[in-house]
Amino acid sequence: MCMHSKMSLARRRCEVHNLWPRGCNVRFFFSALLVIGMAQGLGAQPPQDIPHCPFKAPRDDCATVPKATFTPQPNFSDYARKKRLEGNVILSLTVLSDGTVDDVKVTRSLEKSLDEQAIKTVRTWKFEPSMYQGKPISYSTAVEVNFRLY
Repeated sequence: MCMHSKMSLARRRCEVHNLWPRGCNVRFFFSALLVIGMAQGLGAQPPQDIPHCPFKAPRDDCATVPKATFTPQPNFSDYARKKRLEGNVILSLTVLSDGTVDDVKVTRSLEKSLDEQAIKTVRTWKFEPSMYQGKPISYSTAVEVNFRLY
């Protein structure tokens, strides 16, 4: 490869890296895009026949979003702790009308043992259920479970 070609290649690499402003965390940007995309694709919104309330004060003609009241953090598996794994697991789930969690599925995996810990823990979470016309209803959504070593 001639010197001119090497310079062109180096310049192209530089140009690619300069697409993002300094200090911009590309990984965070794409993670945020992924979460937003999955939340829209997973049915994070109530069924079409029940309109969602964009207002803070609930109204009778739309569904409210369930509110988490008990959310313990998951434990690290021994394997993940030894390997010093960190990251997020995204789960889809349904909050039932009694505030319990059902139908938990991994949407974005981190590592098998951490996925299992996330599912096990989220099944114990409690919510104030979604309300529609004054009655509790089931509500499908997605949650992110964070695994961080401190």
